[in-house]
Amino acid sequence: MNARTRLLSALPSLPSLCIGLGAAVLAVHPLLWLTRTWTDPAYGSYGYLAAGLTCALFAWSWFSPRAATGSESMHASRLALALLLCTSVIRAAGQVLAVNIVAAASLAVDVYALGLLADLPRRKRAVSPGWLACAFVFALPLERVLQRCVGYGLQSVSAVGVGALLHTFVDAVSVQGVRVLIAGRDVLVDLPCSGARGLLNLLLFYAVLMAVRRPRVWQGAAGVVVALLGALASNIVRITLLSLGIAFPDAFFGVDVMAEPWHSMIGLASLVLGSLPVFAWVRFVRPKPVSEARSAARPLHPVLYRAAAVCFLMAAGFILFLPHRPVDVSAPSAPLTPPAHLRGEQGWPIPLLPKEAAYFRQYGGFAAKQQYGPYAVTLVRTSAPLRHLHNPDECLRGLGYAVTPLGVEERPIPTAVYRAVDTDGFAWRVGVSFVSGGRVATNVSEAVWRWLHEPGSSWLAVQRMVPWDMDPRQAHAWDRALMTALDIPMHQSTITVAAKHNF
Repeated sequence: MNARTRLLSALPSLPSLCIGLGAAVLAVHPLLWLTRTWTDPAYGSYGYLAAGLTCALFAWSWFSPRAATGSESMHASRLALALLLCTSVIRAAGQVLAVNIVAAASLAVDVYALGLLADLPRRKRAVSPGWLACAFVFALPLERVLQRCVGYGLQSVSAVGVGALLHTFVDAVSVQGVRVLIAGRDVLVDLPCSGARGLLNLLLFYAVLMAVRRPRVWQGAAGVVVALLGALASNIVRITLLSLGIAFPDAFFGVDVMAEPWHSMIGLASLVLGSLPVFAWVRFVRPKPVSEARSAARPLHPVLYRAAAVCFLMAAGFILFLPHRPVDVSAPSAPLTPPAHLRGEQGWPIPLLPKEAAYFRQYGGFAAKQQYGPYAVTLVRTSAPLRHLHNPDECLRGLGYAVTPLGVEERPIPTAVYRAVDTDGFAWRVGVSFVSGGRVATNVSEAVWRWLHEPGSSWLAVQRMVPWDMDPRQAHAWDRALMTALDIPMHQSTITVAAKHNF
């Protein structure tokens, strides 16, 4: 064999080259967005850990010799092409609808296709490409998605479970929505304690174990149910222990269960308890022999294969330039006009940041900012809360603030309260309420939950910021004046905030 022949044989075939280029073109934008979510404080995502774990498992299997050979691996590239053709439709939808997470989710299918191409099921250290792809899914900012879409439902389920468990220890227990009243203390099952984080951690742990264990389909599906129940039980036990520690500190030797390291230790112990059923199920699962690992690919005529590969490359280039046509755009609404004066202070408009103004031009809705002396107000009105509404911890973290949730105050209207410290070390008291008609929510999750039941409803976010050292009564007076100016109904009583703990 001469040098020219050896060089030509080393070059990739036309179908392989088209598949590789097309996959790279489709993956660039989702990968760039995904990596930004790992570094953007607004997301608070630890997805890079899941991505790193997936890559490590892939390499661990790939660098081991093949333990079995067969015709299945000959068709792996054709199956990979079929998968990429399917995901190109998903990526096109994500591109047109301007929903980045949809396009990024299709990267998990790429992981599965690469696992097939690398013949991971037939290696000495065999790994399931399907479960490896499931593990990669947790590289996405799923916690934020769960909190926004089903967070209120998770809060409600956790509150009911905590109430039922507390009844076995204490008689005076009452559950009101996501609030649990125990021995005169008001406990709020807030978003950080909705169970989403523990649920995702446990499911990631399960997916990694199943990637190595390679269960049969029914075993893997049943194990997911076990993991879900374990995560729910873990969260209920954790909140119950914290509630008991708040109501009866003497039973915990006077330890403040909300302070570190005790708070995290209780959470970790509860998570370990919830993982025990997963460990038991994994021991029950019997791995498939390597010889049984097979691809479902079917032979494809070489001419059709080459034509499909070329079409895939052309489709990838076409998808890259598709225009955005998002459907979750807020309906047109009249401009928001903050009050010109508030408690004798002249209001001065604060211009939106260029990226904020561009966002509202593209996706509808309306926002306005106003400064009244030391008091700042931000108003956002939208009929698409999934697109526009955010909790202050998301927005302010993205601006460099260190944000700590403090709980909920019920008056003058239900308000989620945060402490925010800017980059200069100045502390602010931040309050936010989400209002729609006569309904008031204290987090985006509840607003979205109610909006899903009334899709045509419009929501108004009212965010207030005052210096941290301002007299609380003066801050509440500002709030009452603002609510009066915006015609938002208030509780008619003096401002007395009961002791409340949110998890």
